[in-house]
Amino acid sequence: MPKTTWIGGSTRSYGGNHDRVRSPVERLNPKDLIGEREARERTLLDDGLRAVWNATETIGYRYGDIFKLLMLTGQREREVADMRWSEIDIGKKLWTIPAERMKGGRAHEVPLAPAALALIGSLPRFTGGGSRPHDYGRHKAGKRVLNG
Repeated sequence: MPKTTWIGGSTRSYGGNHDRVRSPVERLNPKDLIGEREARERTLLDDGLRAVWNATETIGYRYGDIFKLLMLTGQREREVADMRWSEIDIGKKLWTIPAERMKGGRAHEVPLAPAALALIGSLPRFTGGGSRPHDYGRHKAGKRVLNG
């Protein structure tokens, strides 16, 4: 049966069909209009990576640190932004991302380089419900409070 488009109950006729109109785009395929989707590859060379790293110093805490962790771990933006304190094992130098947060549905272990560990260790830990290293929250002045 051909694809048709309902025209709000009108009795317009198009091609002999009084209740429905065939869509003029029914046979169009996105590939025909825009071509095949190509996988993109973007790799920063040393100069580009250095420029991004230096820019993170200007941005500072929260987003600057997220960008640094993206570069240091090679993980996806959402995985880094949603990192939880409970996922970090400083002793094993390991970050375990649970299966429910992974695109493939399987837990993923990320070895943490010394620079990543130092950065994570420098992040404030807030009271008031902040269980992620990047959470804004209320904290006691001058204290780093473990939470989560």
